[in-house]
Amino acid sequence: MQKKYSQLTESSKKKLSGVLSRLHKSGTTVKDTQGMNDMQLKQALGFKGSDTSFKALKRNINQLQFTQERKEGISNRSLISYTKIGYRGKGLSRVKSQLRKTVGLNIFFDISKEVAKKYGLTENQSYSATRTILKQARLNYKKLDKKDKQLLSYFS
Repeated sequence: MQKKYSQLTESSKKKLSGVLSRLHKSGTTVKDTQGMNDMQLKQALGFKGSDTSFKALKRNINQLQFTQERKEGISNRSLISYTKIGYRGKGLSRVKSQLRKTVGLNIFFDISKEVAKKYGLTENQSYSATRTILKQARLNYKKLDKKDKQLLSYFS
């Protein structure tokens, strides 16, 4: 049975965030790696280690996708290494959204969950409300009310 993200040791969190950064830099997602054979995965990641370390890497890739809490924790933890390199502002927010996609988090459904919490809507109602908020943000961001801007700024 897998542990919750909060129960993982510091070294495990560090390993998983390193694996996520490696996947992000190579441009592959966790879902893509599931369909690859070993040779394709080694080529995609540029892996040149032993077979034992490759098996450990594959195990760590599988560990990334257990729960949403784990995905969010690992993607937020990976941001620290990018800030050390010098990413700030919009560049960092782009990396954040790319890391979330790499690990398998869908920003639309994350926003819809927050919309459901903020406005007290059902799941289907929150999907349509999220669609309208995103459409309005694309057309004219200034017309959004304060709550909607806060929701979008949290996930940008």
